[in-house]
Amino acid sequence: MTSKKTFIYGLVFLLALALGIFIKLQTQPLVKEEDERDKLLVKQYGELVKANQELEEELEYYRQQLESLKEMDTGDAETVSRDDVEYYKLISGFTDVHGEGISISLSLVDMDQPLNIVDFHRNLLLLVNELNAAGAEAISVKEERMISISEISFAGNHIVINGQKLAPPFTVKALGNADNMEAALNMRRGYVERLRNSGYFIEIKKNTDLMVPKYPHFPRYRYAETLEE
Repeated sequence: MTSKKTFIYGLVFLLALALGIFIKLQTQPLVKEEDERDKLLVKQYGELVKANQELEEELEYYRQQLESLKEMDTGDAETVSRDDVEYYKLISGFTDVHGEGISISLSLVDMDQPLNIVDFHRNLLLLVNELNAAGAEAISVKEERMISISEISFAGNHIVINGQKLAPPFTVKALGNADNMEAALNMRRGYVERLRNSGYFIEIKKNTDLMVPKYPHFPRYRYAETLEE
């Protein structure tokens, strides 16, 4: 009887030992995998911080160049006048502007549904295109200025503009001839009619003094260079 108990105790001990070794072997890869993932995240964070610092330095450089241009002697024919600088800032979207225009409220129910966000993204692109065709001189979407390099894309259930994730509702502002832009959008079988027939809410308001903010960053050109005359 004693030898039988000893055998059972020994068997239990061996099973427990085997189980402990098995658990240890199973957890080691997990720990190693978590360590590798942490290292990767730290590396990616460091790269983002470095890229952000470079952008800030470049932005400061362009700001200094702009200030230098403003201080140039306007009497010198070879220099750029302050009026010229302001004009280039105006047409390129790097200054706040205000004036006559329209504001457009645009929304769609269940924007968290993938098909709806895709459809909203497409119609937002069409709206910006319609406004440009109607003579808009400056456009913003949820206070994000639209310029030649602005992008409108989507990620998950967000619309991404100028690198910013934006959620509904959306307000689009356009400066220009308010009557012309409103008429272009409200024309029979036009943009507004199609949207309303598709379940969208859209409201257009004319305004004599709208403000459209400037583009928030100076773009980086890596390949395009000025052509010397």
